[in-house]
Amino acid sequence: MLFQSIEFGIFFLIVFFAGWLAFKLPLMRKYIMIFAGIVFLGYGSKILALFLIISSVSTWFFSRMIFRATEHDSKRNLFIMAISVNVLLLIVSKTGYVSGIETGFSKGAGDTFDLTSADGFMTYGVLFFTLQATGFIIDVFRGDIGEEVAFEDVLLLITYFPKLVAGPLVHNRKFLAGIEPALNSGKIDASRAFYYILRGLFKKTVLANYLAVRLVDPFYTDPGSYSSIEAFVAIVAFALQFYWNLSGLFDIGRGVSLFLGFELPANFNRPFTAESFRDFLDRFNGTLTAWGKRYIAEPMGFRKNIQAWYFVAVPALFGGLWYGTGWNGLVLGALVALVLLLEKKFSGELRVFSSELRVASSEDLETRDWISSPLTTHHSPLKLTFRVIYTIVIVSSLLVFLRSGSLTEASGIFSTIFSFEGGAGHLDALLITVLIWGIAIQFIPEEWSGMAIEKLSWLHPLTQAVILGFMVLMISSLGTGNLPNFTYFAF
Repeated sequence: MLFQSIEFGIFFLIVFFAGWLAFKLPLMRKYIMIFAGIVFLGYGSKILALFLIISSVSTWFFSRMIFRATEHDSKRNLFIMAISVNVLLLIVSKTGYVSGIETGFSKGAGDTFDLTSADGFMTYGVLFFTLQATGFIIDVFRGDIGEEVAFEDVLLLITYFPKLVAGPLVHNRKFLAGIEPALNSGKIDASRAFYYILRGLFKKTVLANYLAVRLVDPFYTDPGSYSSIEAFVAIVAFALQFYWNLSGLFDIGRGVSLFLGFELPANFNRPFTAESFRDFLDRFNGTLTAWGKRYIAEPMGFRKNIQAWYFVAVPALFGGLWYGTGWNGLVLGALVALVLLLEKKFSGELRVFSSELRVASSEDLETRDWISSPLTTHHSPLKLTFRVIYTIVIVSSLLVFLRSGSLTEASGIFSTIFSFEGGAGHLDALLITVLIWGIAIQFIPEEWSGMAIEKLSWLHPLTQAVILGFMVLMISSLGTGNLPNFTYFAF
């Protein structure tokens, strides 16, 4: 179900009013939202809805068994089985065409949905709920969650639909502790909710789709017809498109969540102002980075005789396989690890950095102050400019392996860039302006957005409605109406 579709609008209104009708029945409201998450995912594919049910129910079951087990070996075996279920779902979702599961379900359930084609727009969502479930099981096994969690609370943690598509990966204890206060609160921060939804729609349906239709998709269809400069601009455009699409989806989900009473933590923090590649990873999909540090890198810190580069390489390879598939995903992960290792080596920081694993943790992300504003940096303007340009070039180059269909196609992209050929004439003033503006606007402090929301909340409700209506009409008129030709962006 598309966030920007009429179907989702109707679906959300039903969920919203059903929840308010059951306001004095918290348990019923939980099950309404659990059922809504299954329907939200199942609208696109019965297969993925089934995966969500399997992941959430098995996670509750194994966590319950771990709490009740008395021997450590029994707990460990249950832990391994719980992790295996979610890893299997993740692997099948990423390689559905290989496993043949799509064909089997299509025949059995009349579902012709293809998990891995351009129509497989919810595959990315599987990655989020399986990792959320995996993190919860790890917390239970490590004792970070001290008591057995109710069935409906575990299911709500995993199936909560505003975070299924683009995250964030929430902190398990904080989300669980916040369920009751969210359900018992009768207040809605409507101004912030509308602001996030409209900002997300503008990012996704106007900015991201414009870059896709105007430059990125045509370039990746026929890169040989573009000059070197145009090819480089195209890969930078894809990096911005990638950010606008995912952050736009997150903004919409965050706004929808506010209407339901839940505050989701920040997930993106102006990544194109990053002064290093590592800084970019902390700013881009930050809860995923924090998840990797908490559940992959941090446990490795307690093991002896592990080389320092393992702390970088393993999470980086995981990240490459998260975003990409096949050999492209492996190469992407390997290059991410290489860049991080080189940055650490040349900055004199290559060591076992257990003390640094707290950087951009889930707790930090929820404070919204976890990285200082670029306008308050201690670097000189020239040094800052070079650092930002370096980061954008590295990120844009690495994302070629994500957007390309194969290593051969990626190699062709780089051949075009380094051919140093001129001509072609595929760029225009509007396109260049959008690209420059898209990067420059990220240097505006987040506090300015808060000021705008506060001023909007002061206005009369009728005035707010007029402004919001105008914004919706503007977004509708500026949107391209075309879906980008890329799996992650077709939702």
